[in-house]
Amino acid sequence: MGENKEECGSDCGCEDTSLNTDEVVYQNNFMLNALIDLLIEKKVISEDEFENKLEELDQEEDEDEESEDKSEDKEESEDKKESKDKCCC
Repeated sequence: MGENKEECGSDCGCEDTSLNTDEVVYQNNFMLNALIDLLIEKKVISEDEFENKLEELDQEEDEDEESEDKSEDKEESEDKKESKDKCCC
């Protein structure tokens, strides 16, 4: 993913290699999978450790989403209460 000639300002032979979002996601996914495979192959981590970490992160994300939802609900409730308090009727 090199810079294009206009950006790098040199005659390095690079081309405009602009990628769309799907291509970036695909390349990142490909590299991430290769890295994971290499770490497991070299026994830096085991597949079980990797899967456990994924589950752990997934649970944390779910908890964060639930916390955000509760916070948003509380804010909406407070906003409604403030609106009622300001009502002149």
